[in-house]
Amino acid sequence: MAVWLRRILRLAVVGALGAVVTTWFRNRVPTVDDQRTPGNAAWPPLRPLAEPTDGSPAEPLDTAAPAMTTVSAATATWVMPSEDGSCPLSHPVKVKESSGIFHVPDGAAYPRTLPDRCYRNADDAAADGFRASKI
Repeated sequence: MAVWLRRILRLAVVGALGAVVTTWFRNRVPTVDDQRTPGNAAWPPLRPLAEPTDGSPAEPLDTAAPAMTTVSAATATWVMPSEDGSCPLSHPVKVKESSGIFHVPDGAAYPRTLPDRCYRNADDAAADGFRASKI
């Protein structure tokens, strides 16, 4: 009888651990519809439709889109790195968004870091919420 009781107890412990791991995994992995997934960009807003008075199909209103402003690399606090992963000379500080860390040119990890952003200086990167590398 004691052997069966121990087996049932072990089975209950394994089942409870499985339930905990399953719950953690379901809450940890984002779904396809989740906005947190990197490749899932939000849809742009739809343009409003004009109300037809003669029963014809509705046509989109001619709403002017907001003008895009261009920022020169000299005045921007950060720029995108080049395709080879290097930062321009005007923006030498490398930032990894996934870790929230920035690397300065004289840092130990600077040469091997593939940046997501390039900043003018460490103060600009810190102002955007990134912390300095410890090495």
